Amino acid sequence: MSDSFIGATTSPTITILNPDHVLLLLLSCLELAADHPDRELNHDMQSDLLRLAYHLTQALIAQNAAAIAALED
Repeated sequence: MSDSFIGATTSPTITILNPDHVLLLLLSCLELAADHPDRELNHDMQSDLLRLAYHLTQALIAQNAAAIAALED
């Protein structure tokens, strides 16, 4: 997953190079936590991960829409 992130510790933003890859890994982690009660996530962590998944999904939708629009031109 390290090759999917570029960010600076002084900046509050992170650029994700491969949002689809990161989203799949994130959803896999959530699924693993759901399948194994001993690895249960606390409510705040689960909320943060779901929020990140939502934003990654929105970024992918926008990226795909831009790619489709470019193909149609």
